Amino acid sequence: MEQASSKLADVGSIRQPLSFGSTIDPATHKDDEMFQRVHAKIGLPFANSDAKTIRFHYPDDNKFVQRTILIPCSYLRLGASERTSKVEFPSPSGPLPQPRFYVHGNIYYPNVVELIRSIIMVYLEEREYTNLQNWQVKLLGWAFGYFYGELLLRDDVLDTCEDERVECFNKEIKKCSEIPRIREKWGIPKAPTSNDFIKDFQ
Repeated sequence: MEQASSKLADVGSIRQPLSFGSTIDPATHKDDEMFQRVHAKIGLPFANSDAKTIRFHYPDDNKFVQRTILIPCSYLRLGASERTSKVEFPSPSGPLPQPRFYVHGNIYYPNVVELIRSIIMVYLEEREYTNLQNWQVKLLGWAFGYFYGELLLRDDVLDTCEDERVECFNKEIKKCSEIPRIREKWGIPKAPTSNDFIKDFQ
């Protein structure tokens, strides 16, 4: 994390003290008491993630601020091993077991099962940390909307996860399994694979 932070700073990125949930630096409104109170409330749902991540912005020539967030693997519950597949374009044609990660250059791509498991684990941690749901709602939106909607994953996609909390969450998901899928509802052709890694989507 610190090494990555140094590299970002070396290319002009500026470290942000403000919360992930905010897009305005409170230091620019020091004399606005109403703004300060509202801004403080905005950051509360993100307090746990803010404490574990490092946030930067990079102002480009057009004055458009690009945000970069460094997130530790411990928070995401993701960690690549030396046995990670080096295949750059894995075939999605069959139901064969997929490696947890694929490597393209120095970028590690988790397969969709690992990615949704990671999002759910973060969601469960945040749910235990606070009952403020702004950040939690975003996580659930990604999990259900993107993975169960766009990728049309099967309802048993999480059955192989051994974590008891994910198992309980998995049971909650299956209670809603009769909800029409996005692709089915709109008549969009089914994705070429179900639980396998799809490079084009990442």
